[in-house]
Amino acid sequence: MLLNMTQNKIRSQNTWSNTTKMSNNIIERNAIIGKATLTNRDHGCLTIWLMLDYSENHTQGFGGYKLYSHFFGNSPDAAGKFIWRIFEIADVDDWDDLVGKTIRVRIKDDLIHSIGHIIKDKWFTPSEELKGGEENVNT
Repeated sequence: MLLNMTQNKIRSQNTWSNTTKMSNNIIERNAIIGKATLTNRDHGCLTIWLMLDYSENHTQGFGGYKLYSHFFGNSPDAAGKFIWRIFEIADVDDWDDLVGKTIRVRIKDDLIHSIGHIIKDKWFTPSEELKGGEENVNT
């Protein structure tokens, strides 16, 4: 079972640069990975956070999914797949190379639901790829 602990909401503005409005109220835009964190501080669960920087001094977090916890059932490969897909999207081979990479994001209702390669049509949508039941504890 995967838990999406939180995602930072961003202010809706029509002045964002590098923003494309798509169907179904989805906004697609570019972001730079400002920080990449692997931690077990969120509710005692292993989680990954990418802090994404947009122009205009806006940032937003992507991640917060429970990738492992010895207290709850887990998908045995969730952590590995999450890390692997981030590496594919950012086009890196090492965790230390994530910061500074430019990626694309798809935002719906002020939450990032997918991250994508900056040039290739490759997207990572954890709620679809990491089946096992997602719950957002902040809903």
